[in-house]
Amino acid sequence: MGTPRATVVAVALAAPLACALALAFGSVRLGWGDWLAALAGGGAETAREIVWGLRAPRAAAAFGAGALLAVAGTLLQVLLRNPLADPYLLGVSGGASPRSASTSRRSSAPAPRPARSSPSPLRGAAGPSIAWS
Repeated sequence: MGTPRATVVAVALAAPLACALALAFGSVRLGWGDWLAALAGGGAETAREIVWGLRAPRAAAAFGAGALLAVAGTLLQVLLRNPLADPYLLGVSGGASPRSASTSRRSSAPAPRPARSSPSPLRGAAGPSIAWS
């Protein structure tokens, strides 16, 4: 794995394999025949729903989240010109923790509230980086 070409080839082979494994294994056991039929769009309705309705979106989200984390780490290292840079260097992780904790404390109220997406942890992480620059 010393050369960049070998690394690219390894990742190009490992990514589809990891996605296929994520589609194949889960809490509900599917036989290989049922799994292959569901991938092709045939087979039992239950198997199709498990593969395409549950496992495929989760696998895609995990793959996308991992890719975005890799890009964020690479950008942090490139912008700081430090190959050992991590989120703790700028206090991004430390700044996000108190905000995330305060948000979760506020949202655990006994009265039901409508679900909403809040970028509160992101605001907590942005504070130290804005003050740093």
